[in-house]
Amino acid sequence: MPDADQDDWKSLPEFTEVTKNYTDFQDAVYALYPGVTKDCEFTTTDVHRAIDEQLRVKYINDVNDYSRYYVKLRPMLANLLKKSRITNLEANQFLADALDPSLKPLITTRLLHAYSNRTADTPYTVEQFHQSTVYVFFHRNDDAEAIFRSPGSSSRTVGTPVAPAPVPVPATAPAPPIPQALPPIKQEDVKSLALLLQQQIAENWHNQGPPRDHPPHMRGGFGGYGGGPNYGRRPMRCYYCGKENCDTKTCPEVMDDIRAHKIRRERNQIVLYDGSPLHVGFNGQTMREQ
Repeated sequence: MPDADQDDWKSLPEFTEVTKNYTDFQDAVYALYPGVTKDCEFTTTDVHRAIDEQLRVKYINDVNDYSRYYVKLRPMLANLLKKSRITNLEANQFLADALDPSLKPLITTRLLHAYSNRTADTPYTVEQFHQSTVYVFFHRNDDAEAIFRSPGSSSRTVGTPVAPAPVPVPATAPAPPIPQALPPIKQEDVKSLALLLQQQIAENWHNQGPPRDHPPHMRGGFGGYGGGPNYGRRPMRCYYCGKENCDTKTCPEVMDDIRAHKIRRERNQIVLYDGSPLHVGFNGQTMREQ
């Protein structure tokens, strides 16, 4: 301290009077310097300067470097928070700016686990961020996962007892697959399929063309075996109207009854308008007579 300043301070009454204490003397000294306050004043520029100085060296990835950095920034952040010049979020961002980016997910996870009761709109304090960062530095190299070694990574040496090999279990044939039950078939579906098959067989027989002529030795054979070119063929009749040379696909009476809403076609079948089935040749009747 310059001698001039010492002489000025010693000349103060608070320096010599026994009734005065150190606080009174301190206040008198501050009165000699107008504009000076007892509290240190910092600005965000001071914080940015400290961060830049650290980044010019390296990112912080060590607990010792972090401790020095935190001790340097803490009074600045505390002063700015006290003056309401920054928020807790901004203060934590200043601390995080110089940390190695690889630490971000680890610190974030620690914050979420350590302060799980915190509400979403409550910011983390500087102290909470600091404690989480220190925790990560001390536990990021935790060897808990390394305790359970993967197969083949054993470091056993010769002479080390080895666990007995497991007794092989004879292989058994795989169990046969359990057959799945077929879905039940409705009686109406069976009748419809039978009716469709019956109509299709009849129409195929009617449309297969003229019969094959028999060789001479089979024409007019015993018991009418040959019977000429029309052997075994009877005139085709429509299953619906019963007329010859007519079929259900082109039957005019089918078309008339469809227009009259007596019958309808359903999946290439002729059924009653309410869906009830019609059977071919049931009790000697045509489908229309039923």
